[in-house]
Amino acid sequence: MPIEVVVGLAGIFGVVVGGLIQFIAGSRIEKWKYTTQIQTESYKMLLRAITGVIYAQRANDKPSELEHLMMMAEAKAQMALYGSKGVLKATARFFRDHSGINDDESARAFTEIAIAMRKDSFASDYVGFRDDYSALLLGDKK
Repeated sequence: MPIEVVVGLAGIFGVVVGGLIQFIAGSRIEKWKYTTQIQTESYKMLLRAITGVIYAQRANDKPSELEHLMMMAEAKAQMALYGSKGVLKATARFFRDHSGINDDESARAFTEIAIAMRKDSFASDYVGFRDDYSALLLGDKK
């Protein structure tokens, strides 16, 4: 077989293999981006729902409370599918041990959910901000 044919076949083989690798890598990246986006949206929805329930209860706004409870159920379902192990553990611990945010212990447990979410989002600055998270998410607890 002449050398020109071998070089030509090697070039064609290289293009095919390179295209296949690019396709597989691109597919995995797209799947990762999609999953990460859904995960992040479910995390935001859960935080928004829980804080919404808290503020609706403070204002004695039953329709808003119901709306946020429904949002919470949807967020929990999405998190069951897409949430990370750390976030799921913190969230399950909160719902298992507390009926709401009505004391310092339950506020700390809720704050642990936000910290786990921040860790999961590849943020490096999450340690030492528990009080800030609590104030940011829960506001004045009185």
